[in-house]
Amino acid sequence: MIVIREFGDPIYPGLRSVNRIESVENKPFHTVLNAENYHALEMLQYTHEQQVDLILIDPPYNTGSRDWKYNNNYVDDNDSYRHSKWLSFMEKRLLLAKRLLKPDGIVIVTIDEYEANNLGLLLKNLFPSHLHYSISVVTNSRGSTGTRNFGVIDEKALFVVPDLGRDLISSRESFPGLLTEDAVLAPQTEEVDGTDDSDDDKDEAAADETSAYWTTAYRTGAATSYRIQRPNQFYPIYVDPETLNAVRVGEPLLNRDANNELQPPSFEKVGGLVPVWPIDENGDERVWAFVATRMADEITVGNVAVGRYNKRRKTWAIKVRRVKKQDSRLKERTIWWDARYDSGANGTSLLTALLGRASAFPFPKSLYTLTDLIAVCTANRPDAVILDFFAGSGTTMHATAYLNSLDDGSRRSISVTNNEVGVNAQLALVKKALKPGDEQWEVQGIFRQATMPRCVAAVTGHRPGGEAIPGSLRYKSGRAMCLGFNENIEFFELTYEDPDRVRLGAAFVAVAPLLWLMAGATGPRINVIDGPFALPAGGRYGVLFDVDAWPGFVAAVKGADSLTHAFVVTDSDAVYQRVVAELPDAVTPGRLYESYLRTFTINTGVES
Repeated sequence: MIVIREFGDPIYPGLRSVNRIESVENKPFHTVLNAENYHALEMLQYTHEQQVDLILIDPPYNTGSRDWKYNNNYVDDNDSYRHSKWLSFMEKRLLLAKRLLKPDGIVIVTIDEYEANNLGLLLKNLFPSHLHYSISVVTNSRGSTGTRNFGVIDEKALFVVPDLGRDLISSRESFPGLLTEDAVLAPQTEEVDGTDDSDDDKDEAAADETSAYWTTAYRTGAATSYRIQRPNQFYPIYVDPETLNAVRVGEPLLNRDANNELQPPSFEKVGGLVPVWPIDENGDERVWAFVATRMADEITVGNVAVGRYNKRRKTWAIKVRRVKKQDSRLKERTIWWDARYDSGANGTSLLTALLGRASAFPFPKSLYTLTDLIAVCTANRPDAVILDFFAGSGTTMHATAYLNSLDDGSRRSISVTNNEVGVNAQLALVKKALKPGDEQWEVQGIFRQATMPRCVAAVTGHRPGGEAIPGSLRYKSGRAMCLGFNENIEFFELTYEDPDRVRLGAAFVAVAPLLWLMAGATGPRINVIDGPFALPAGGRYGVLFDVDAWPGFVAAVKGADSLTHAFVVTDSDAVYQRVVAELPDAVTPGRLYESYLRTFTINTGVES
């Protein structure tokens, strides 16, 4: 006997951690959820309403293919209402997702020719005041053979952009290190050369400050970015380790030894200042973007900043501020054609290289397609939150981590996928009298077979079996895949709690990750109720469990510099407002009712 519920019945969600990787301190965690995405979107209403910068989804294309139910088989190919059912399926999820967007949040939906026109009309209906664009991305330059009359070479990326009276989309050229030198694009008109100290390429202050961006201070191109090519631009930038300010520059290191080899750099302090050299993640000696005199000028006017400390390399990232001239601002184009977007070489083959086995997931997107889509929306948002509720093999999380490696960003992704089992595997499992929920069934689902292993491999640089990804495999930036990324990631399963036992005390272990997510998925998590309130050292949030202890809680909050959120457990409006009135203005308050059921009930109807 199988116990079921109607789709509209109340659901009481929780999260259960199934895996966690922490590579760097004080950096937010990417989140990957194994969940039915409609329920996950409802849950996210509590944790992320109006907090998402970019929604990027690759939904099922409704082609009727039966290779994976997750991808295409929501609606029968012969159903005369096939398109309307698919649109209804999409509309319900997009209505929920819309509420998660910031006022300047952007939506991108990738789709092929089967539903592109219908989806475009739906998006215009759901976002009538937004600007709508259709971008063609060439994913198979050879052309498909399964369509009549034409060999389709592209897919569509439908952009939904708020009309705020200013540009929110950057060009790919404006993002440092994103494009390889063989990219088929217009010439870069604002290249940071630095071969001399003339005023030709100096930045001019622009009236529109959204044109400003921070980028890595060393050159990243392949042709002219190494010390051997530009020795005059290999010099130390001296950093004060106490104030974390760039203080001054040193002289170019031009000396050679008896064998005519360039002298190695020194990392010894000079007058209490620490030298930082333009050496990349692979240990290669690069060069700074400017000659020394120009860099000194940029430090003087405040256009050089010290970024995150890299424990492995024992040095800091150095960033420079650029402001593009408004009369030469580069506009992104509506046709993207580049070998990097090939879904075979940089989608399927890349996934095989990461996992060490083939056929883990059919037709994954090119990593670089999603990287570039994210980049043009978040070039000026290094701390952006990116949501993908059709996560598939986890390419969006991987692309976000890769993008962060290019500009030292702290973007974090929230990826939602179910654990659907492919049709052929289902048939074989049923013959063995297995059913969903059985371990032998679940281990063959998308989340377990593709999403989690791919994300783990991308971050750690190791395949699921534990062996390192071969050192010969590199990203287009030149970074070796075996190095992984300085990123944190946690994997959760959405749980369905029993309403008969979920008073706050019994259910807090399931609630705990939700509060942590709301506070930015950074720092320690409060997992148990142990005392009248909890406020861990270095944490981003605190929870007041016993309102009688509110004076001590408020005092602790005021003494915690890192705190961003404070949650109060009470059914009394008056008590809640009294506590909130005493909290610092910079701390965002949140309320937990004493009954978990009142706080987290979902699936009971959502207004548009």
